[in-house]
Amino acid sequence: MAFESVHNVIGWTHKKGVVDGNNYDFVTIYAVSKLEQKENQRGAAGIEFRAEPHLVEKLSKVTFNGVVPMKLQIEQVATGKGVFKDVVVMAEPLPASPQQPKP
Repeated sequence: MAFESVHNVIGWTHKKGVVDGNNYDFVTIYAVSKLEQKENQRGAAGIEFRAEPHLVEKLSKVTFNGVVPMKLQIEQVATGKGVFKDVVVMAEPLPASPQQPKP
């Protein structure tokens, strides 16, 4: 199952290597999202998305000087025993608007 949504991305990292004979290669996309406004919480929160490593080339071309609105396609991947994880499989920067959305 996949879905698309717009997020205010603030950066990304790429991790690749071997630990205990196991290879790993993944991207983490960092974004900021508005908190549900309640009596005991206000403002925004940082969120992380795991992403496919093929996105490194596209993400490396994006200039991050603050928030970059991006359309992310997120796919649910089964990890076994009825457990799913969300993985970003597509990230597309959106054109800058005169008034960028606040986190």
